[in-house]
Formats: sequence, structure tokens, C-alpha cells
Amino acid sequence: MSSENTGSASLESSNIIVLLYRWRKTIILVVLAAAIISAGASYLIKPKYKSTVTMFASPSYSVGAQLYESSDNDLAELGDEEDSEKLLQLLNSDELRTMIADKYDLWTVYDIPKDAAGAKTFIALEYADNVESKMTRFGSVTVSVLDTDPERAKNIANDIAILADTINVQMRRDRSMKAVQIAEESIAAMEQELQTVNDSLQKLQQKGVYSYHNQIAALTEMYGRAIAQGFPDRAARLKADMDYLSSYGAKYSDLEERLENSNAKLAHLKKRSDLIKADSRSTLPVKYIVDYAQIADKKAYPIRWLIVAMSTVSAFVFVVAFILIWETFAKFKREGLI
Repeated sequence: MSSENTGSASLESSNIIVLLYRWRKTIILVVLAAAIISAGASYLIKPKYKSTVTMFASPSYSVGAQLYESSDNDLAELGDEEDSEKLLQLLNSDELRTMIADKYDLWTVYDIPKDAAGAKTFIALEYADNVESKMTRFGSVTVSVLDTDPERAKNIANDIAILADTINVQMRRDRSMKAVQIAEESIAAMEQELQTVNDSLQKLQQKGVYSYHNQIAALTEMYGRAIAQGFPDRAARLKADMDYLSSYGAKYSDLEERLENSNAKLAHLKKRSDLIKADSRSTLPVKYIVDYAQIADKKAYPIRWLIVAMSTVSAFVFVVAFILIWETFAKFKREGLI
């Protein structure tokens, strides 16, 4: 940088300092006025108290799988990040917000007419300003509530955590009951299939076909002995019996296979149905509460010193900018540029 440019910059800095000194009284008055007004205004703001509940998500394992299948999952362990994200979805759900708003009449608390146009949008925005659910870096989930009534703030925070379980249980039951209905329909269809197969087997039994494979094996052995011992008549009768059984062999084998498969499917369906029913009856919590919310003993909002400091700084910046613009226009006017 040249000496001319350095001198120019120094001169401009000196001019600004001189300018601020010349307007010092105005600047001091404006800043003091801003400080006094903001301090007074901060006392007009209703104080709010903050209560926080801390919890960990529980793992989303199937209770039915624990009871009816061999599973090494531990229902008492803490959930992972995905489980925490699911818990946050419940905590931030519209259904939970509506339940809290109705229980504590937040329409009146937030001064929002319930039948006004856009009331649901306004209550959602106000709720979002006062209720915050988030995941911490330790993997826990916190719900913080701001309210003008410290006891209500505590109660809302704790109820949000509790209602998350209520919504989760209801969702699980709604989903499980539909699955149970499908499983029961499948079981009924499979039992009908079994009945059809058993009826067909019973008709074969009436024709003397009780156990085709065992019967044909026994007749074959007897036929061989009859031939070996020189009894052709007996062998002929046995051969006729074998031919008679063979005419039903394919049908019997098909029915026997269908019976085995149907029994296996029916057992599987009943097991799955029992598993789903166990899940539908489960009331396991979706979270473990580490710290319940307590009544705050001091306000969290407004932070008066911060309001005063920000207002004072803003006033100082505004008045300096105004002075610079004013002086610039005055200079241009003196020089005949405007």
C-alpha cells in the first residue's frame, strides 16, 4: 500500500473519530434511551420457566419374538440412534401436540381462539416456540417446555414423555390387529383345506386304503413269500390286492403330501398369530426416563441483560449509520453535488 493510500485511510479514520466525537451527546442520549426503554420493555414481558425431561429410546424389538422364538435380543437394553429418531417422531407428532393442547387448553394459554381461521396453524407455531424435542450428543432425547406457569411447564414436559407411549401402543395395536385379522383368515382357510384333505383320505380308507406305502410294502413281501413257497393262488390274490392299492397310490401320495404341508403351514400361521397377538397386547414403553421434569425455581426467559445489551448495540449502530449518512449528504450539498 502506498504512503498516499495509507495517509488517506488514516485521515478517513480520524474523520470518523472526530465525527463521532462531535455527535457524542446525540449518540450517548440515543444509546441511553435505548437501554432504558429496552430495560423497561423487558419487565413488561411475561417471564417463562423451563422444565426438561431426559430419556433414552428403548429398542423396537418384538415381544412375540421373545416369547415364541429363540431370540438373543435384550428388551432392557437402550435403543440406538434409529430408535431415538423414531422416538423423536412420536414426540413431535401432530397427534401428541393435539392431545397436549386439549389437555392443558393451550388455546387459552396462548390466547388463540379455537374457532378462528388458521387456529391450528397458529397453535402449532406457538407450540413449536415453547416446546422443543431434540437428541443430545450422548444419544439421549430431551423435551424442554417453556411456560409462564412453572408447574404447568413441568407437567407438560412429563406428559409429553408419557403420551409418547400411549401413541406408540395404539399404533402397534392398530397395526397388529389388522395383521391378526389376516392371520385368522389364513388359518380358517388352511383349516378348511385340511378338512378337505382329511375327507378325501377318509373316503380312501373306506375303500381299504389306510396307509398306502405300508400296505403295499407288506403285500409285496407276502407276494414274494407266496411265490417262493409255491402258492400261486395266494400270490394271485395278493397281486390283485396290490393292483387295487396301486390304482389309488398316486392320489393317496398327493393327499398325504398335502396333509403334511397343510399341517406345517397351519402350525406356522398359528405361531405367527400368537406372536402378533403378543405384540398387540404389549405395553412396553418406547423410552426410559432418566430425569423427570421438575418445577423451575428461576425464569429462563426473558434474559433481561441480553435484551438490553442487544438493544443498546443496535441503537449505537443505527445512530452511527444515520450520522454518517447525514454528514455525507450535508457534504455533497455544500459541494454542490446534489
